[in-house]
Order: sequence, then C-alpha cells, then structure tokens
Amino acid sequence: MACQGNQRIINLQYPSNTSKKHKQEEVLAVKEDLETFSLLWLDAYVNTADNREVQQKLRTVINCIKTFDSVGPCQEYLERQDENEKILLIVSGSYGRQIVSKIHNLKQVTAIYVYCMNIISHLKWTRQFNKVMMITTSSTELIEKLSLDQRQRDKIEDLTMIPISISHQRKSTSNFNGDFMWSQLFLEVLLRVKQTPDDRQVLIQFCKEIYVDNDIQTKIIDEFERTYCPEKALWWYTRNTFLFKMLNNALRTNNIETLFLFRFFIEDLYNQLKNLHQNQCHQSQLTKVYRVQLLSVEEINMVQSSIGNYFSINKFLLTSTNGNLSSSLSSFITNCDNNTLQPVIFEINIDQSSNIECKPFANISKLSYFKDENEILFSIGTIFQIENVQCNEQDIWIINLNLCDENNDSKLKILLNQIRQESDLVSFVEDFSGGVGVRVEADLGGVGV
Repeated sequence: MACQGNQRIINLQYPSNTSKKHKQEEVLAVKEDLETFSLLWLDAYVNTADNREVQQKLRTVINCIKTFDSVGPCQEYLERQDENEKILLIVSGSYGRQIVSKIHNLKQVTAIYVYCMNIISHLKWTRQFNKVMMITTSSTELIEKLSLDQRQRDKIEDLTMIPISISHQRKSTSNFNGDFMWSQLFLEVLLRVKQTPDDRQVLIQFCKEIYVDNDIQTKIIDEFERTYCPEKALWWYTRNTFLFKMLNNALRTNNIETLFLFRFFIEDLYNQLKNLHQNQCHQSQLTKVYRVQLLSVEEINMVQSSIGNYFSINKFLLTSTNGNLSSSLSSFITNCDNNTLQPVIFEINIDQSSNIECKPFANISKLSYFKDENEILFSIGTIFQIENVQCNEQDIWIINLNLCDENNDSKLKILLNQIRQESDLVSFVEDFSGGVGVRVEADLGGVGV
C-alpha cells in the first residue's frame, strides 16, 4: 500500500572503502546467487582459445560459469554445494568416466553434457546415467542442445519460483508466520527508503560487473542506462533480461543486498502499477484471473490445511484472464519430477462491486514488452484469502483465492495493524540488511501507514 501522510524516511548508506580484491570476491559470490542455474565445465583443456569462445557463447544462456581442469577440485566443489542449487555439468569423456558415477546422485546436479572426441567410446557407460542429456563432439550441437534444454528448465523454474507466505496469527506478531510478516513489511520499507540521484547508476555498475563476460546482457544494460525512465518500468520488467531474472530471484530468496540495489526500480514499478490501477478500477469488468503453477506436495498440503487464512506472494505476480490453462500444463508435467511437483491453477476472484482497498493490480498489456499478452499484474505482497483447494478430474489442483479488502476486512485489518504496531521498522531493516553494510538514519517506532 502506498505511504501516506507525513512519513519519516529511512536513509541507507553503503560503505565506500571496500577494497578492490574484496569487491571482486563479493561480485563473484553474488554472481553465483543471482541466477537459479550455474554451469560447471570440467576438462583438462577447458581454457584453450576454442573452449573459451564456447564459454562466451554459453554465457548467453547461463551467465555463471565455473571451469575446472582436474576431477578432484570439481568433485569437492559439487559436494559442498547446497542440494537446492541447480548445477549443469559439461565434462570431457575421459573425466566423465571418473566423476559421473560419483556425483550423479547429488540433488544439486541437474544435468550432464558429455563433450568428447569420440561418441562411440562413451555410449556404453553413459547409458546408465539418466542425467546425461547428450554426448557430442560438436560445440555447435552442445550449445544448441543446452540452450534448448535450458529454455524448458527456465519455464519450469518460473512455475515453481513462487515465494508463498500464509498467516497463522495467534496473539502477537511473534507467533505470525515470519514470511507473511516479511511480505507485508518489505514493500513498506522500500517505499520509505530515500532515493538518491546515484541509485540507478549504482545498480547499472553492479550489473555491468556481474555480466562483464556476457556480451548480449552487457548491450542490454547499456540500453537500460541510455533509455530507462520510470514510465518504462513495466516494459523493462516484462522483457526477458537481466532485470527480470535478478529481481525475481532476489525476491524468491529474500536476497536483501540485491533488493536494496533494485529499490528505485521496484518503487517505479509499484507506482506505475498503482497509476494503472487507479485508472482502470472504475471501468474494469474483471472478476477472475488465473495463474499456472507447479507446487510441491508439501506446499499444497500447507495451503489445503490453511483454508480461511490469508495468503501472500512476495513477488510481482503475473496472471492471465484466460481460464483454459490445463493444456498449457501438459508439457511441463512430463518434464518435471511428478513425485514432488504437482500442477496447480490459482483461480483468483476479484470483487470490484465496491471500491476495495488493496495493493495495486492492473492489466498491463498496453505497457508490457509483449503487447499481445492479456496479463494482469499484482503487486508484491498482495493479500488473498484461501477459499478452497481441490483436485480436478485431470489431476490438476485448483486453488481458489479471494482478493482481500485490506480496509474493510475487519480480521485482516486487525492483523495488519498488529503487525505494524508491534514491528520496529528500524529493527526490521537492520535484521534483513545486516549483510548490505547500510546505516539507518531515522529513529522510527512502529510501522505506520
């Protein structure tokens, strides 16, 4: 919700004395976290001129690439990674024989591509490993196959990357679901952060460092630097570039360091959506929108056991007015782990018979990069109430949500007021920005609206 009245402002300052070496280490660490997938290449000759050229082309698909020229360090690195990481491995035939059997069952290893000198000599041993996606001697075939597979993986990932939070309120905020509190306080904090003339350039420089070896994204960053204005925020957000990937991944993982770098863009996006909402709310006949999703069995059970509770998603949520979505799920169902992921359609009911107060949502088709898609975008932290959860005849879960009126829903109003009154905004910023090196220059008490 928009900040109203005489609001005090939070001023965040970043330290300027970071050493060059430390900065490079930070950039490398952040680079690994900014995108969902990373690529490892293991080959004794991985750094030849030809292979470096292939790496450059592969960065247009996956920006984070690590290279190893011996098996031991590569295996140790893979085994150290969290099982929630998603790592692709390109490996030579000879090294593949040594390492694949040892790392194949690691959950963090998503796919393996054998890039070798002789396909026939490696056909037999690779057949027993279902993560081996191809064996090839051609760099062109390798790039084409990996790119095709990655487009499919990205589509599936977009359907699973949804940070859900559900209210389970008791007597005080200490008993609330922490993610639900975060989803409600986060946007209010960002909207109170004092912007400076340098904010945009700081983000641009950060992105240039992250994508320094990626020619395509570097050109797009240069275009952003030359042409961006607040009126183009939605256009840039819906375009498939570094902005969309970095922002959504940061929102999914609560990466506060990256989110604070994006704060001016998030505010521009929110304000543009708010203006659209105000222009459309009195003339829109919209009553229901839909969102295709893949959820884990655990997430579905959590939602199913929370009927009547409040439901929030900590990202900008794209939905469609098209309710015929079952067919679009079929291709994804066959390409994901059906033991853990289930197809879901969110049906969101919107009661516009009265002037409800909620975070902004609007039809963005006229301002989107993709003009022909009739999409409705909901703001970060929009609150819904869970009405029903059921599985239809096609084994697709239907989750019915009602858009909440934050002003006239008495229970929700009490809940939100309680969160704001019992939450110290300064402590909230400090708790979630400890790694950013920021300083809060305001003495704020409870969060007010």
